[in-house]
Amino acid sequence: MGVMLIGYIAAFLTCIGYVFQVWSQLKDGDFSQVSLPAKALILAASCFWVLYGLFAEQQAILVVGSLFTSISFPIVALKIQYDMKEQVRKKKFPPIQSRYESLRRERV
Repeated sequence: MGVMLIGYIAAFLTCIGYVFQVWSQLKDGDFSQVSLPAKALILAASCFWVLYGLFAEQQAILVVGSLFTSISFPIVALKIQYDMKEQVRKKKFPPIQSRYESLRRERV
C-alpha cells in the first residue's frame, strides 16, 4: 500500500503542475507559444500510459494517464484550432511590410 500511495502522490503532483500551465493558456486564450509537436507527444504518451496501466493493472499509472489524456486532448485540439485561425487570418491580412513592398513594386 505504501508504494501505491507514493504513486498516487506523484500522479497528483504531476497533474497539478500541468493543470496550472493549461489553466493559464485557457485563461489567456493565447496558444501561440504552445508547441503542437510537444503537446501531441504528451498526449500520445499519456494514452500509452493508460494502456500500460490497464494491462499491468496499476491503478496509479492508469489514473495519471487518464488525467493527462483528459487534460492534453483539449489543449492539442485548441492549438490546432488556433493555428488554423492564424493561417486564415494571415491570408486575409498579410503583414504590413509585404503590402508596402507590393505597392512600391506597382509604382516602379
